Amino acid sequence: MDTELKPLVGEQIWLSERPISFFGARLRARTTVVRLEGGQLWVHSPPSPTPAFQEQLAALGTVKWLVVPNRFHHLEMPAFRTAYPEATVVGPKSALARNPKLKIDKFLGEAGVTHPEELEALPIAGVPFLDETTFFHRPTATLIGCDMLICACVRDHWTWRYVAKLSGRYDKLGIPPEVWLMTRRRDETARAIDDILARPIQQLSVAHADLVVDRPREKLAAAWKFVLGKWTDGSVTKPPGT
Repeated sequence: MDTELKPLVGEQIWLSERPISFFGARLRARTTVVRLEGGQLWVHSPPSPTPAFQEQLAALGTVKWLVVPNRFHHLEMPAFRTAYPEATVVGPKSALARNPKLKIDKFLGEAGVTHPEELEALPIAGVPFLDETTFFHRPTATLIGCDMLICACVRDHWTWRYVAKLSGRYDKLGIPPEVWLMTRRRDETARAIDDILARPIQQLSVAHADLVVDRPREKLAAAWKFVLGKWTDGSVTKPPGT
C-alpha cells in the first residue's frame, strides 16, 4: 500500500493516496495532513496506521486532530485512534451507527465544537445520507473535502474508469450519483454550497479525484448546479433567502 506523504503546500499540507474497493471498483482514496501552528498535525480521513505512515507523521509533528469527514470514511479510525490516544477525534454522530468500534470526541455540526484556528468547518447541509463537513484552510486557500465530488482519470484502476464512464464521472468532476439521489433539502444544500463558494478557494482536495487547481470554485459550482440553479459566466444565482 503506497501511502507516501507528498507535500502540497510548503511545510503546511501533505497528501497521500491508497487503493480502496467499493462495490467491486478500485478507487484511490486520499488522506490530507495539515501542520498547524506549533507543529501539531490535523489528519483528515486517515489510512491504516502502518509503522511507515506513523514514521512519516512523526517527522512532521505531533498528531493532535483526527477527522472523520462524513458517514463513510471511518473504517481506519478505530485503529488510528488506538495508535494516537492523545489525539482528538472529530466526526459526524451518524458515523457511530455504521461502526460500533468508532469513538468520536467532538461531533461535527454541534454547537460549541471548536476547530483549529486555521481551519474553517463548512458542513454540506441537507444531505444526511452523506453528512459531510468540508474544511477551508485559510492560510493556503485550500478546500478539503471528501465525497462531495468524484472523478476518475487515466491513472485510476480500470474498474473505476469503467464505472466512471458509465456514470459520466470520467475526466469530469461531479457529485456521486447516490448523493444526487439522496439530496432532500435542496434549498438548505444550496445555501451550504453557496457558503463554501464564498471562500477564495485556490485548490480543492477530495478523496476520490485528482487535486483540483484549475478553476476549483467554478468546477465545484458546476457539479452542484442542480441545487444552485443557474450557473453562467462564473457567477452563482443564490437561492431565495440568502
